Amino acid sequence: MSRQAAEAGDADAMAHLGHMFANGAGVPASNASALRWFRAAAERGHPSGQYGLGYLHLAGYGLPKDAAAALALFTKVAPIRLLLKRAL
Repeated sequence: MSRQAAEAGDADAMAHLGHMFANGAGVPASNASALRWFRAAAERGHPSGQYGLGYLHLAGYGLPKDAAAALALFTKVAPIRLLLKRAL
């Protein structure tokens, strides 16, 4: 996935970049950049973006800790993850 695709609005690329920045995978680790890309993907309804944004809220990485916000995001993602697990 490329930054160019993320900047063009590709939610998969946005979520992928969020994970890359959160983990320092191929890019310097940056909570601010992870937050930017996870938030953008989550706003487009991307489950991985919602999960990543929830984790940042839960851990307080890049923003104040907010367990309620994390729970709300995780709750959105949980049914999708369960359906995927059953399908595989």
